[in-house]
Amino acid sequence: MLTKRPSLQAILIVPFVLQVFTAVGLVGYLSFKNGQEAVEDLADQLVDSATQRVDDQLDSYLSLPQQLGEVTAQAIATAPSKPTMRPSTAIVEQFTALAQKGDLDGLIQSAQQLDT
Repeated sequence: MLTKRPSLQAILIVPFVLQVFTAVGLVGYLSFKNGQEAVEDLADQLVDSATQRVDDQLDSYLSLPQQLGEVTAQAIATAPSKPTMRPSTAIVEQFTALAQKGDLDGLIQSAQQLDT
């Protein structure tokens, strides 16, 4: 009974090839996973950045009506119960122009000038 034994060449080559394929496969898998994590991290940063910009814009946009309401409430609270004179057309036009531009600082300064 003669059994065929593997050759020395096969005994040396097969484990080496298996090690190479295993190392290449493992490195490829780890690289793929690392790339996925990097993309997910970048996507999260992008979403956070966009969310922050939207929040900032909304805060800025929505704060103006609140400030105008506060200024109006303060003006109503400090106004005399019976006004003695009507504001001139120029003052009304100036207030309208400032309000349309959204220039709250200019509106406040104009109101303060009228007080003096």
